[in-house]
Amino acid sequence: PPSAPFARTRPVEQKSDPNALMSKRVEAATKAADVSKQIVRRSVNFEDDKLLRKLLDKGLKYDRGWQNAYEDYCTSHGITDPDIRHQDRDFIATFIEQNLANSINEDWVKKILWNQAPDGEKKEKKEK
Repeated sequence: PPSAPFARTRPVEQKSDPNALMSKRVEAATKAADVSKQIVRRSVNFEDDKLLRKLLDKGLKYDRGWQNAYEDYCTSHGITDPDIRHQDRDFIATFIEQNLANSINEDWVKKILWNQAPDGEKKEKKEK
């Protein structure tokens, strides 16, 4: 009998190694996290003390995961008074850089980062 022109010469491996799949998932998740961190770095002016404090304050108000992360961050840095008014900009900036990527899609973050007028100008109120 003539051989079929498109016949496979060897069987295709259907089953994948679960460890290989898991490592691909981990690799993809790591790349996604890196992209999120890059978005944060480009979206946030880390020299803007007012913006950093606003982000931290709103995160503590609206996001339980953010609250837990901040408590852990303060504890790991030996901070006994977590009041943000008593922390310097670098301390707050480092926390935000490390943690904002996890919350970048939360509504409270979007409102702060993407509803701002350029150069920190206040939006003009709409006339009624």
